[in-house]
Amino acid sequence: MPSIFDNVLKHEGWRSRTINLIASENITSKVVRTVLASDLGHRYSLKGSTTKNNFYMGTKYLEEILDNGTMLAKRVFNAKHGPIITKSGRSTLFCSSQASISILNLS
Repeated sequence: MPSIFDNVLKHEGWRSRTINLIASENITSKVVRTVLASDLGHRYSLKGSTTKNNFYMGTKYLEEILDNGTMLAKRVFNAKHGPIITKSGRSTLFCSSQASISILNLS
């Protein structure tokens, strides 16, 4: 019986040889995958939601990422507001990472 890791490796190999025609199946960049695999990938912050201060401690760097993502979203969309508010750390990091990569590609 193949292990979970064996199946992950097989899947990654198969995906590298596949043309993705559905947007939701596109492969994320190596940078985004590295960020999502980090410890921050399962963390989230309540900063900027309904509370003035974040309920969770130890989110200093995550909040810096969120602030950067918000700044980039405001710049990309030429908007007054651009908060990144998501349900999980994974989503937050993905949005912030994608915004950062988009800005870097536009610059």
